[in-house]
Amino acid sequence: MDEPVIDKSVYAGLQDTVGAEFAAELVDTFIEEASGMLAELRSALAERHAERFRRAAHSLKTNSNTFGAMKLGHSRATWSSRAWMPTRPATRPPSQRSKSNTPGPPPR
Repeated sequence: MDEPVIDKSVYAGLQDTVGAEFAAELVDTFIEEASGMLAELRSALAERHAERFRRAAHSLKTNSNTFGAMKLGHSRATWSSRAWMPTRPATRPPSQRSKSNTPGPPPR
């Protein structure tokens, strides 16, 4: 049997904590903002910007889990493990650098 899209017990817990009306407002806000979070994920991935990617994945995961969208939260948790992505291009090993790029002794 497939996991439900929303874990009703988690959502009921949110309603108990903040009230049903405010929980509904929070869900509406999440729905409005989720497409922006996904766009940020795609952009950060395309630009290989690990920190932006990690933050966007974490936000999406946290919000998803808060509302009981555990499957979505879990998939984003997997994405946020992509911390291996470099935040800037890798540098070449010293043997492949030109002499002009190799640091010399400090100036006197």
